[in-house]
Amino acid sequence: MVKDKNNADPAKRNRPLVGVQVLISMQPNGASKWSGQVYSDDNGRTYSGNLIELSSSTIKIEGCWLMICDGENLTRIK
Repeated sequence: MVKDKNNADPAKRNRPLVGVQVLISMQPNGASKWSGQVYSDDNGRTYSGNLIELSSSTIKIEGCWLMICDGENLTRIK
């Protein structure tokens, strides 16, 4: 079981990553876009972020830091 070992809060470093909320307070922000915060288990930090619907089967999740955004496309599994 993979743990949240990089979390900034030492009390949360032993919790399993399964079930950890990564999209936080997302609100509609235009057509097919939601904005809020994104938690990164890679470094245990929370960033401003977006969820963008690219198609009916693909979304892009991106995190932003100092006005630079980068993300990852995720495709629905059938």
